[in-house]
Amino acid sequence: MLRRPLFLLLCSLLLTTACLRDEVYFAYRSADVEGWDTGEHIGFTVDSLAQGRTYHPTLHLRTTAAPVYPFQTIVLIVSQSWQFPHPSVSRRDSVLHTADTLTLRLMTSSGHPTTEGLALRQYTHPLPSLRLPRGARGKIDVRHIMRKEVVPGIANIGYSLR
Repeated sequence: MLRRPLFLLLCSLLLTTACLRDEVYFAYRSADVEGWDTGEHIGFTVDSLAQGRTYHPTLHLRTTAAPVYPFQTIVLIVSQSWQFPHPSVSRRDSVLHTADTLTLRLMTSSGHPTTEGLALRQYTHPLPSLRLPRGARGKIDVRHIMRKEVVPGIANIGYSLR
């Protein structure tokens, strides 16, 4: 008789903690799966951060099974622009700009995907940590710089901040 309420309490605690995430921002944007053009920028906007601390951004990418992404790697530029609520004494500026060039390996040299999945395959790539103050607002821009201007098979680009 006492076991049932205890079991229900334990289950509710597990469900509550399973739903907690440490991301302060997580979003996906769709790319044209038939062909993501090099001129098409995928953008994200992070609203005012609740606290100042070191954040760990991550880029997420999903590819489709059809049409198949035709290359082993993809090269991306991730530009981040963070507006601070007031200039920092150490920075003497109220804006932080970063740009990272990423080469993500999506296939092995023998043509096998480097991750599992049926209709979609998901890849993640951590970006350099950022020390951001409370109230900072961010604009993130992702684009590919492949030689082929239109690349098929990219379904979604995501950005998370934890």
